[in-house]
Amino acid sequence: SNNLDIDGSLTGAGDLTAGASILNIGASMTLSGTFTSGTSSVVLDTAVAASVSAFTFYDLTLNKAAAADPITSTGAWTVSNTLTMTQGTWDPGTFTHSITGNWDDSSATFIFVPTAGTISLSSTNPGITQGVGNNFFNLALIDGASQNTLIDINGSLVIGGTLTANNFDIELAGSWTNNGSFISGINTVTFNAATGTVTIVTGGTAAGNDFNNIIIND
Repeated sequence: SNNLDIDGSLTGAGDLTAGASILNIGASMTLSGTFTSGTSSVVLDTAVAASVSAFTFYDLTLNKAAAADPITSTGAWTVSNTLTMTQGTWDPGTFTHSITGNWDDSSATFIFVPTAGTISLSSTNPGITQGVGNNFFNLALIDGASQNTLIDINGSLVIGGTLTANNFDIELAGSWTNNGSFISGINTVTFNAATGTVTIVTGGTAAGNDFNNIIIND
């Protein structure tokens, strides 16, 4: 087997080519050399706090020992195939993380409540399933998305492609920018910024630019 099981951290200045292996990492991943992911799977596990710098992953699984175990991004991540969020608390920092595939943080033991940073969903029409109590800070849709739940965004939303709400609501504390189209169904968009002024860029008033219900609680 070419798999690696590391109870502690993966560090150093050398290069690592992962191929098709599985890398279980208990603590931090802070290689300063080049990490070539291939078709590998990186699994962050154990109860040890994890810091992970800027890497491109193929498959990435966040599955710490308990919901409160922290994972902190110290650089921007790219996940080119699948991100699986099972258990732990992820702090994305101030970075923009590019995620291919569906977004699902609905596990009862996964906490995602960022106060900064951007999740950029890069696939065509990925599904978004958000766990109760979780939120995005900023959310960017490169080529649309399809809601499977309510979406709570504490920053801003930028829509490229078509966002299909499927009648699920959106709660937004920042600005709304529609550079594509929005199919609202019978949903409600609530603007709930605590302070300041938010900007709403609809892209027009035609089908694909209109809202069903708006609530402004700013």
